[in-house]
Amino acid sequence: MFVDTSAMFVDDSRLPLLLLSFGGYLDVCWSPYVDGEVARVATREQAVATLTRAPQNLPRQLTADLESRRHEIDRVIAEHEQRWRSPDPASLRSVLVETPNLPVADPNDHPILAAAVAVGAPFLLSGNSRHFPYGQSYEGVTFWNPDTFLTAFFLIHPEAYVFVRQEYDLFAAQMGAQLRP
Repeated sequence: MFVDTSAMFVDDSRLPLLLLSFGGYLDVCWSPYVDGEVARVATREQAVATLTRAPQNLPRQLTADLESRRHEIDRVIAEHEQRWRSPDPASLRSVLVETPNLPVADPNDHPILAAAVAVGAPFLLSGNSRHFPYGQSYEGVTFWNPDTFLTAFFLIHPEAYVFVRQEYDLFAAQMGAQLRP
């Protein structure tokens, strides 16, 4: 399955997906575009959080918060890169060239759908039902809400649910850094 950026910001789906890939239950894919979006969104949210607090020395505090946050984001992304597969550049380029008019309204979502097609993912997990309407498909890729997908997956594979429940707390403590401030 392919994971969209929006699924990365919900620990209730991101961490189980990471555990399921670590345990060999799922082949989870993403792309450099997704990890770049994750970094941009998380960095922006940290800046907004710092600005909202409005400390005395705002430039210094903002710089410190963003630098600290960026190290944590880089660590989380590196962990996912070790477990999750990305499309090879030639396959991704081929999909983008062959189908320049992908059926998603937002051009920023074209690289997401193209990458899902390029890896041959049967599912694209996204929190964005407006651009990826749940239950609809394109080129064999069906759009799902991450929570709905996990619920259905665990009903079919209860042993995977047991694995995630047993490993979750320790895993979250070690590798589950929050992407949001």
